[in-house]
Amino acid sequence: MLSPNGKLIYHHDDHRIGQDVTKNEVVESLLSKTSGSAQIVNTQGVAMLAGYASVATSGWGVVAQRPLEVTMSQLSNTMRHVLKTTIPFTVFLLICVLGLGTLIAKPLWRLAKLSEQVEDGRNIDFPHVSTWYYEAAWLYQAMHSSVKNLGAQIQRFDDERKQDQLTHLFNRRGMEKWLETAYEQQTPFSIIALDIDHFKHVNDTYGHDVGDVVIRKLAELMRTNAREQDHLCRSGGEEFLMFLPHVDIDKADRIAERLRACTAETEFGEAGHITISLGISHWPLCSEDLHHALKLADRSLYQAKANGRNRVEHAVLANHNVA
Repeated sequence: MLSPNGKLIYHHDDHRIGQDVTKNEVVESLLSKTSGSAQIVNTQGVAMLAGYASVATSGWGVVAQRPLEVTMSQLSNTMRHVLKTTIPFTVFLLICVLGLGTLIAKPLWRLAKLSEQVEDGRNIDFPHVSTWYYEAAWLYQAMHSSVKNLGAQIQRFDDERKQDQLTHLFNRRGMEKWLETAYEQQTPFSIIALDIDHFKHVNDTYGHDVGDVVIRKLAELMRTNAREQDHLCRSGGEEFLMFLPHVDIDKADRIAERLRACTAETEFGEAGHITISLGISHWPLCSEDLHHALKLADRSLYQAKANGRNRVEHAVLANHNVA
């Protein structure tokens, strides 16, 4: 505590009472009737942290100060204690946050990987993804539904691309795709090539609309006389092909004869009755070359036309030296 003239009137060290301390910057502030705090060097040359206030009624000044080194030492001890007690909790909290974040992100990460695989909706393997919270479960269901719908649309477009629009039989693209699969899987099959006799006369006499009716009706008869696993194609104009997996040439001959008779007995609207000619071959029994087997069926078809039409002809087996 200081008197108005800058002398100590109280100090914890009794020997310093009465000492003039006016050269101290805190004392200078007190003598000018101000209050505050500061880091100073006292008259003994010791760095101190000081707080001071002026008592207006008596003119005295009050100074509370403490060595900077002692204060900083205690502060360092306090900080070490705080860190020592909080770091384990902080590490535990970070581990918990990381674990929870991983649990939240894992299903989203798997869904993101699945989305990268959606190149073809028909072929994607869309496994179940464990989703333990609503948002991820909803996203999974939405993706699953979207991929399923996409696959159905792609399949429908692909089927339409391989279909003849008039008859809904397979077109040449669909035929080639099936032949490629059968060849890869080494599936033996009989081939029936058929053609409408005098179809140009139908178009010239009744018009192309009636001709289209005849073609559609013949396609229906082909479906009626075929099995579900048989592959029926409109290869062009009034020309058709039937592929009969695992059917030998004798059974194919009976099927072709049944279709021929059924066609001859059926009335085709304004065109009346028509007939068809059919040629048969077998892969690989007639030829191990797939394209040659197709040519043999076509050659047998033209042989049927040359022999009077409305009949069935077939190629002989390869071991009978078919030409």
